[in-house]
Amino acid sequence: MNAFAATPASLRHQCGAASVVIAMLLMFILVAAVATVMNISGSSVIDAAKNEEQVSALFLAEGGVERAQATISAAAQGGVYTDATCTGLQAVTQYSLDRGYFQYTAAVSTPSSCGGDNPACTGCAVTVKGTICATSRNIRTVLSTTTTDGVEGCGNQFTLTMTPTVANTAAFTNLAYRSKGASSMCGGGAGSNAQVGTCTNTGGSCLLTASNVDGWNLQNPGTNNVSGMGVYANVPIPGTYSITDTLVDNSNNSVSRNYVQTGALFYPLSGGSVSFIGSYGKKTGSDKTVGTSSTSSTFPSNWNCAPPTNGTGDGGTGGASVAAGADTLVYGFSSWPTVEANQLNGVTLGIQPLRRILNMTGTQGDNLYSQIWYSYNPAYFSTGAAGFAGATNGANFTGSIGATFTGAVAAGILIASSLSANAILSVGDTISCSSVGICAIPANTTIVSITGPVSGTYIATLSNSFNIGVNIGMTAKSNVLNVTAIGAPVYAVITTDSVAGSGNGDTINVSGTPAVLSQIFGTTGGVGRYTLSGPQLTVTSTNTLQSSGKTITLSGATSIPAAGTAIAVSSGNGQFGSSNATGSISGTTLTVTAIGSGTLNVGDALFGVNIKANTRITALGTGTGSTGTYTITPSQTAVSAAIIARTAVVSVASANSYTVSRQPTTRLSNNAQICGGVCTFLFGNTGSNTTFNLSNITAGDDWASGFACMRGVDPEQIKVLGTIVAKRSSWSEPVQ
Repeated sequence: MNAFAATPASLRHQCGAASVVIAMLLMFILVAAVATVMNISGSSVIDAAKNEEQVSALFLAEGGVERAQATISAAAQGGVYTDATCTGLQAVTQYSLDRGYFQYTAAVSTPSSCGGDNPACTGCAVTVKGTICATSRNIRTVLSTTTTDGVEGCGNQFTLTMTPTVANTAAFTNLAYRSKGASSMCGGGAGSNAQVGTCTNTGGSCLLTASNVDGWNLQNPGTNNVSGMGVYANVPIPGTYSITDTLVDNSNNSVSRNYVQTGALFYPLSGGSVSFIGSYGKKTGSDKTVGTSSTSSTFPSNWNCAPPTNGTGDGGTGGASVAAGADTLVYGFSSWPTVEANQLNGVTLGIQPLRRILNMTGTQGDNLYSQIWYSYNPAYFSTGAAGFAGATNGANFTGSIGATFTGAVAAGILIASSLSANAILSVGDTISCSSVGICAIPANTTIVSITGPVSGTYIATLSNSFNIGVNIGMTAKSNVLNVTAIGAPVYAVITTDSVAGSGNGDTINVSGTPAVLSQIFGTTGGVGRYTLSGPQLTVTSTNTLQSSGKTITLSGATSIPAAGTAIAVSSGNGQFGSSNATGSISGTTLTVTAIGSGTLNVGDALFGVNIKANTRITALGTGTGSTGTYTITPSQTAVSAAIIARTAVVSVASANSYTVSRQPTTRLSNNAQICGGVCTFLFGNTGSNTTFNLSNITAGDDWASGFACMRGVDPEQIKVLGTIVAKRSSWSEPVQ
């Protein structure tokens, strides 16, 4: 018998059905899996596309930031960066790039009103929106301007870029370089001494010649020495240009050295042009401006500021005999001090402090640096120089004050005769006895009214009624000057003032007693009667009276200096004074905390290391010559420092005369010659003073320097030839 029974057919059929179900289940799972994979794949594609749009929109916004950065950098470099440069970005329409675009949704400058006559712009907060398809991204960044004052490094060729916006502009560059460095420094210790081989200016010429007429090239050979070069370059047409210098050795092969090169653009006055007058920068003999121990030097004797003979102010040489025709003095300084703290911090020419434009120290590790300083004064010289007889500020004259006479008095009526020569009696004169003995004239008796003289006799009513029956000797003290003749030259005049006590009239010396001519009583400037302030005097029979005042009268000149011009006596007798003070400026208020010498006057021209060009005192405040406040122009900010106040032109009185801020300390003689411009800087209070002095220079520190003169400069438009760029100081992505 079988142990197992046969399997029924129905059961065999049921096993086949189970296999089908399993297969169908597997197919369903497979289809579901494929569908899921397809869904996931599609979603990934969508996410990837969306992410690409997000990245692209961000890049578009970044492109807008880059454009804003370039716009602001270009404006800053060209000297035209204002708040409108920043806020104007919002006016830019949607800027398309490929499939998207960017646009500026916000732009705010710092300060809100900046550039031009306002404070300099320091930042621009920009928000840029980048959009592609339906996706947008925003970037907010602050673009801050940074400036470098030149170029520096180690090399054999270096370039300063300039972008003048006005025609006939001038550029001045100052190069400091090592002639031959130590073995561990740029260029090593081997090889020849370096020198400047070429100078190119894509905007014009470098005006550098072998005779140093238009610049200077001071090579100081030897290891560790510094050399310097100053170059004047003209730029006739606005645009973007460059000045490039190349260092070579004695065989004209290129050599690399540590260098620092700085420069500045000097814009012309409206509608004019800047021209080169002359320069001085030598290193031989007594004219040396390269040294290892000196901190001062003297100019050549031909820097004498005599008026030019060709009537134009151009001499074609470096002599300052034409400095009266220059309005701007530029000083380039190159040095290599032992320590950086010993950098030059003050330059004085005669008594004239210069103002520093820029200072740049190299990063090569040897403290090499370059500086540019300047001072400005409106040019002045006589275009009629050949026939210029001179200037005076007063006159020698014959005259009298009061009188001596004989007289009798009846009931307060004086009958006076036999007056001293050229003498007169005037209302207000004080009458007293001149004879020895008892005087019957009461004290303080004055003339109230007067008739005469008739046949040499005066009849006058006196302030007191008394009687003197016989003629006695009498004296009249008076405030009336009677001038009968003016001495030579014909242009010598007595200057009066229409308002008594304002101080614009001449002073006269009578037996050592000064009196001020404060009001005219007769003929202006010549013979006649003048009212004097001060004590009553009696001066008779004299021809030695002399006046001296603030009005300068010229003879033979066909031009006079403009108001604000500081002036000096370049030849002949006479000197103008100056004052030294310590003070600071905020806006139009000068606060003087100390006076070193002299007093301050309305109209004085102010100079100092921190003082703007053309600064002068316009009114007194709490200060009346010493410490206190004064009103000045133009508005500026200057930290407390030394200031020098120089005599300057206050106003033009006529075609051949002008008023100055202070009376000469020594009266101008008939042959005195007066100059303005750079000429003034070479003269001090005691005459010619052509030395220059450097502050904070330690003996042993090597340096090279030179001076250049220009004419036609606008002192408010001096631009540093540095690199100005806008850099990001912050970055964020605002939440949308």
